[in-house]
Amino acid sequence: MKKVVLATVLSSLISVNAFAVDTFVGVSFGQTDMSNEWVDAALDELGKANIAVSTEDDSAFAIQAGVNSYINNFLEIQSYIEYKDFGTSKVTPIGHGTISLDHSGVQAIVMPKIVFNGFYAGAKVGGGYLMQEMTALDESKSDSGMAITTGLEFGYKFKKVIFKAGYDKTSYVQETTGKDYDVDLGVTYAGINYNF
Repeated sequence: MKKVVLATVLSSLISVNAFAVDTFVGVSFGQTDMSNEWVDAALDELGKANIAVSTEDDSAFAIQAGVNSYINNFLEIQSYIEYKDFGTSKVTPIGHGTISLDHSGVQAIVMPKIVFNGFYAGAKVGGGYLMQEMTALDESKSDSGMAITTGLEFGYKFKKVIFKAGYDKTSYVQETTGKDYDVDLGVTYAGINYNF
């Protein structure tokens, strides 16, 4: 399924170039909210053992580059490549050390936008590659795999500058101790694009 979504997105990136009238670069900053089945299972076991646990998510940072395709006065399609650093999520069983999970990834995104008087609302979908580095008790384990991103974005265009804010969720499957666990990385963000 993930390969099908990625192939569709890459195909869209190529096909929409016929409408492209400008290119853009962008940057965004936000807050990560991680949901991890493996972490949730570990927290359940620690709770049963009456061990207090603190959790902490980190800030996220992303850069984008792509094309804006103007279909008509009310519809635009934005297609871009994005690198995102989700920061470090930490789980700390009190008195038992800290488990750190670092996530980053590169994805291809397509976002149709409905535009009116400079304002827009867009729905994004994309696919790509996500990397995870898990550190616990001074030992590290790396994991990576295909990921899918979906989300909503709202913004306003002023001349060549776009101010934007939104929420997206990147999902992939983490392999730990021989089992697969679902991981969702939600990011609430704000940022800016510059059109050339």
